[in-house]
Amino acid sequence: MHGSWPAGYTTQIWITNTSTAPTAGWELTWSYPADDAVGRQAWSAAWSQDGATVTAASLPWNGRLAAGQRTTIGFIGEPGTLADAPPEQFWLNGEPCTTG
Repeated sequence: MHGSWPAGYTTQIWITNTSTAPTAGWELTWSYPADDAVGRQAWSAAWSQDGATVTAASLPWNGRLAAGQRTTIGFIGEPGTLADAPPEQFWLNGEPCTTG
């Protein structure tokens, strides 16, 4: 989380290619453990949410990442009515990825 206020929060995510080969595109997914939602304002990815599961897919201009290169995406989140908890696992192109 990048910043927060009572009715929302901003999130900035860096996607870094840690392999030695370039990517041809990427898709990041995660599930909220509570009932948060990606709000109407999101940028630098094609965003979708089905229940708790969020998907952010690359756009034509940021899908190709050379080895070591990164791109930044983000959104304004909407907290739900349940106690907030951050997602614990993220998946990049179907593989578990690290955070930090």
